[in-house]
Amino acid sequence: MTYTQSDVDFTTPSNWSTVQVDEVLDFVVEWQDAAELPVFVGDLDEPLTFRLLNTGNGSQIFHLTGLTALAGDDFDPETLRIYLDTDTDGRFDPSRDELYVQGVNDPELVADQSLVLFLVCDMPVEAPAGAQGSCKLAVGSSLGYGAPGTVIHGAGDGGSDAVIGRSGGFGEVTGAYEVVTVSVDLEKSATVRNPDGGDLPVSGAIITYTLRMTVTGTGTARSLVLSDPIPDHTTYIPASLTLNGSILTDTKDADPGDIDETSTSTVFVALGDVPAGASPQTITFQVRIQ
Repeated sequence: MTYTQSDVDFTTPSNWSTVQVDEVLDFVVEWQDAAELPVFVGDLDEPLTFRLLNTGNGSQIFHLTGLTALAGDDFDPETLRIYLDTDTDGRFDPSRDELYVQGVNDPELVADQSLVLFLVCDMPVEAPAGAQGSCKLAVGSSLGYGAPGTVIHGAGDGGSDAVIGRSGGFGEVTGAYEVVTVSVDLEKSATVRNPDGGDLPVSGAIITYTLRMTVTGTGTARSLVLSDPIPDHTTYIPASLTLNGSILTDTKDADPGDIDETSTSTVFVALGDVPAGASPQTITFQVRIQ
């Protein structure tokens, strides 16, 4: 406070009044997959994706637990492990992401920091199509849990008190797998055109092969690759390979087709992942009878 008396300026300070901000222990954990993760029976290392966000105002260390023996689902996923998204790319990679061991590498997050977590399980070898299996991720603050507003004296950053927030210092969320089935059908047909315009398979005639692939069921056929050896006594006609009406190159490059001539000539077309119910995939190529 400043004032003037008899034309003289004076300043009078007050005592210090100090307020220390307590640390709020709060967080949110959410399942990130858009829906039940489609799996096949016997699949290994299938990851469910979760996100943990520290919504408090200080650093927190978290303890993680995974559970599979849950009521209300059709089967229990097997061999549950928890991985930390160490490379922060949001995709599970066991060679890059860190296997979690409680008490050894408990994640520590500063305020507003998040971390992606993976619950990774193997699927049973027997389960009907459409069966669902659930996994639960339970997360707890290492400083404790209880009713919101509970004070833990001296437990916060810098020796401050810690106050349990709305989460209660504990949270859990459930994700799920769904068993799917697919069936891949492949039909092959051939037409012949000989030099005279007829359809007799004589020397010099051209055979056009058509392969039609359809995927049915409830899932996705993964990493599909079609291979078809060139028949004996015929020669592949260059640049005749097509996929759904589009010409493919004969060499290994950016498009999905190539002709392997390292031993017996073979047609290859990499179709990738094809979901059930997708439009049929049609491959054609031509050979000339020797």
